[in-house]
Order: sequence, then C-alpha cells, then structure tokens
Amino acid sequence: MERKNAWKKYSDEDKNNVFTFADEYKTFISECKTERECVKKAVELAKKAGYRDLQEIIAALIVMHFIQWIIFRHLSIIIKDTYIW
Repeated sequence: MERKNAWKKYSDEDKNNVFTFADEYKTFISECKTERECVKKAVELAKKAGYRDLQEIIAALIVMHFIQWIIFRHLSIIIKDTYIW
C-alpha cells in the first residue's frame, strides 16, 4: 500500500504558513535556551499581541477603589455636615 504525500493536499499559501511558523519557532528556540529566557520571550510576545499583565490590572483596580472610597467618604462627610436637622 502506497502512502499519499500529505504535502500535496496543501495550497502554496498553507505551505508558506507552515514554513514561516517553523522558521519563527527555530528562531525562538535558538534565542531561548533556558526556561527563564523562554518565559521572558513569551511575556514579550504576549504584550506585543495586546495582552496585559494581570497584576498591573489588579493593582490599578485597587488604587481606583481606594480613590472611590476616599471620595465617597469625603462626600458623605460634606453632605452630613450641610444638612440641618
């Protein structure tokens, strides 16, 4: 039984995408020899793709909630002091 060549079913564009991916992967592996380098490069690629650091988002939310709490507290004090009972 003769096996069919899998490459024959792919279009030229698909083949080009496969080889482009392979070249990018070889570059990644060549540049990143250790786990630390791989993580650093993965974070860099994720940021380029538009992902954001979750710790930075959480920190910004904490600051935002703290500021809202301060504003609410001061407003409630101002409102409380302006009413005449």
